Amino acid sequence: MNDFIPPKIKNLTESKKRVIQNVERAIENNSGSVKNKWRYVVIATILTMSVMIFVLNEVRTENVPNTAEQHIGVSQPTISNEQGMLYLQGITLGDPQSQVIEIFGENYTKEHEDGSGSDYVMVYEDNMRFYIYQDKVELIIFMKVDKNYFYKLFNNYDGFKVGSSDLGDHDRFIYSKETNHILKATTSVPNKDLYLYLTYAAPEIMENPDFIEAERILQDSPEYVAKNEEELSILDSEAAYEMCKRVLTDYYKAVWNGSDIELGAFIDNENLKQYTQKKIQYQFDMYSTNDLTDDSVKSVDIGTRGADWEVEYTDDADGGVLYLKLPTEIKNTVGSYGEPTEFLVRNVNGKLVIVDWYTDAKDSYDFMVRGENLTIDNPNIWNDSEWVNKLNSKQIEFSGSIR
Repeated sequence: MNDFIPPKIKNLTESKKRVIQNVERAIENNSGSVKNKWRYVVIATILTMSVMIFVLNEVRTENVPNTAEQHIGVSQPTISNEQGMLYLQGITLGDPQSQVIEIFGENYTKEHEDGSGSDYVMVYEDNMRFYIYQDKVELIIFMKVDKNYFYKLFNNYDGFKVGSSDLGDHDRFIYSKETNHILKATTSVPNKDLYLYLTYAAPEIMENPDFIEAERILQDSPEYVAKNEEELSILDSEAAYEMCKRVLTDYYKAVWNGSDIELGAFIDNENLKQYTQKKIQYQFDMYSTNDLTDDSVKSVDIGTRGADWEVEYTDDADGGVLYLKLPTEIKNTVGSYGEPTEFLVRNVNGKLVIVDWYTDAKDSYDFMVRGENLTIDNPNIWNDSEWVNKLNSKQIEFSGSIR
């Protein structure tokens, strides 16, 4: 939730840094040209008719798409981390030119960009650029990426990342310490489009405070392990309690203080994770709008108002579930307040994970969006796509009506 730009992203020469500027200037120049538009209309019409004839012919002769060409112009590229190497649509730094051609095909233009430090640039449809040096990829740029797609992907990424989790136009980074790969996502380009840059980071990147904090969060995110890898039991109550207490502390500090929270350390279900992220963002925005964030959270305590926490184990076909009810007290800089919170916890591959989370307090976010005084007893509720879709609609409606 912090806006920032790290002081140094890449250990480049001055000429190398001009790559991005050259790309942006080229786009601006192209977008402003209107000369001889009628010629392009005629050419476009002819090309369109030719393409239609070609496509119809291809459909008749072969119904299988060309896998090498079908990825051209992607606005929703895949992003993955494989053994510390970041991949953007199946390509990583150091891959040979032939690997780019194998995935994206031979329909590219070769440009020589002065001052880039590269031998040449492979350009696909003006929205993907691969900078090649000694036959190896050293920089990848994807332009006009789908913003909603990437923000969702970024929020769900459980590795080393730096940047805001909201939907604003902030720079975001995914980083790998093992290989020094860094993926930068920015809208500081013409038309506020979203660009992705995959390159190498300078070694001193870890001197940046935001990257130091991101590393601390990763290191401090514990893994809560079940007593028995194969099943859940009442013996897991203490570990489940510690997990729920920790997530509540991180949650309220995220809501009030704007601190980062690594939901992936506690929640395995993507639907619940996304709902919780939206819940956090909504409340933080509301407190910020009303100038309440100065009243930051100092601590989160359990059972300090004469009520102790409760736990109950229920056996079922999926290995059992723990129900926990935690009377939570949130202590701000000035004053405090209480919110009783309920959790359902399962054992997933030997790891304790939260499968449902509900705060039963009047005027709480869950109270107003999910409903009042609910009975939390369905550990599979977030797998119900119909229910999740209805809840998503309620979240959108709620956010719009309040704001």
